[in-house]
Amino acid sequence: LMQVNGALFVRTLCLLFAFAFFSAQGARQGDTILAANAILLQFITFSAHALDGFAHTVETLVGQSIGRSDRRAFALDTRAATDWSVAVSLVLAVAYAVLGPLAIRMLTTNPAVQQTAISALPWVVGLTLLGVWSYLLDGLFIGATRVRTLRNAMLLSVSVVYLPAWWLLQPLGNHGLWAALCLFFAARALTLAVAFRRQRAGWFASVSD
Repeated sequence: LMQVNGALFVRTLCLLFAFAFFSAQGARQGDTILAANAILLQFITFSAHALDGFAHTVETLVGQSIGRSDRRAFALDTRAATDWSVAVSLVLAVAYAVLGPLAIRMLTTNPAVQQTAISALPWVVGLTLLGVWSYLLDGLFIGATRVRTLRNAMLLSVSVVYLPAWWLLQPLGNHGLWAALCLFFAARALTLAVAFRRQRAGWFASVSD
């Protein structure tokens, strides 16, 4: 229990650092960008809460299917969670693309902040489609209690992808900052997807042993 919680703690600290760093770098670019990014992050938070519902559900279902060594239930639960997560992420992405400018104008009356937020809105749409895989795979690995993989994937994504990408993309200003965040989410999804493909058979083997 301590090992699982310890790995999750490190993983969560890395995630908090990534968003705190994002906000800090936005603040360095001025109040307008800081305010615009704060509004856009509300969209990301809403998406995360909506999609985490499927991740939390799959945690329980995957844990039960692995505990019973029920490969069929595992496959069905994973497929259902994937289908629903992708469908909801597509709906959210379309909603942000179509209604995002209106929502931004409702959240702030500052023209400069409105313009800055709307110009960066496509990054939010892209991040909504990228983030769904991170949330879903997080749920799968937590359900299987393979949290060391989560921790290692997060550390790798932050240190090898996110921070170097931010450094290299600084000339692009706020767009470079958002691009680095998108690459961070993509790295999380890719590393976990590769690990899932390699490890999932072993999850049942360890239970059988």
